[in-house]
Amino acid sequence: MPSKKTNLLRFCPMCNTELEASNFFTSKNPHHNGYLLYCKDHCNKIYKENLAKTKQTASAMWFTCAEIGIPFVQEIYKSCEQTKRDRIEQRKNEINQDNGKLKYTPKQMKEYIENYKDFSYYVDLLRKTNSGVEDWSTFMSGTDVDYKDINGLVKSNEVIEAEKQQYIMNWGNQDCIEDYQFLDNCFEKYTKGIEFTNSQQEDLYRDLCRDRLLLRKINDGRYNGDETIDRVQTRIGRLMSTLKVDEFENHRPKTISEQLLFQKIAQIEETKPADLYKDYDRYRDVSKLRKYEQDMVYRPLKNDLLGARDFNVNLDDLEQYKIE
Repeated sequence: MPSKKTNLLRFCPMCNTELEASNFFTSKNPHHNGYLLYCKDHCNKIYKENLAKTKQTASAMWFTCAEIGIPFVQEIYKSCEQTKRDRIEQRKNEINQDNGKLKYTPKQMKEYIENYKDFSYYVDLLRKTNSGVEDWSTFMSGTDVDYKDINGLVKSNEVIEAEKQQYIMNWGNQDCIEDYQFLDNCFEKYTKGIEFTNSQQEDLYRDLCRDRLLLRKINDGRYNGDETIDRVQTRIGRLMSTLKVDEFENHRPKTISEQLLFQKIAQIEETKPADLYKDYDRYRDVSKLRKYEQDMVYRPLKNDLLGARDFNVNLDDLEQYKIE
């Protein structure tokens, strides 16, 4: 006896029961009769199981698509990964309007990341992006990355381990990858445009960043040591003073007068007229123009108009009045 076709209920072999069709992803695969074979929850569960085995999101997604019968499209996968990173970053920095503190605790963030439904978002974007121009109906027809090339989309375990060792070398052992990222961001912010004169200077900046992280841990309620906010803030202030990070006056915008003054000083230094003032008596009439005017203009006028009797001029040495 042929089975009766229904659009209301679908059978999930992992649930071993019939569920409403709304619990299944729609599918263009001709072998799926309009819906994926597994319910949404179990599709995500299959992905999580593959992720636990492969330790790589791209590999886990590729195997899940192969098992379920939908294409793995590189463009869709990369877009989903970027959206995931953006959502996590936005959630990490979201501030509670009531108390001004971070809205989500590290524990809540960890649960959000662990429960993130990567496969659901992938299927939704795959369905929205497929305009019918390309055949994305089956795994074989739509997948554009061979598994041997899948490592090009993700970092290898060796690269991840090398990065981890570099983090530890720079910052010591920290609780999670987010702590290392916070330290790197702080270090980049404080040292932008700075050229280190010695290794001790760099170490002081790293100490400042570690204390900044410690202060955040105390505020977030995830520090159980003996340090207090006052003690850490005092140490931060001392380090900032030593590194001159707290000299905000030096970085205020200069007024128009100050800018013109500095330009004038630069102009004087470039033309080096300061040499003329090292021996003022020697250089005060270096062009001999003043002597010429004094002896050949002012002196005769004074004699003629005021009846002065100044004839103290050596006419035998006219070279002294040669003006260049």
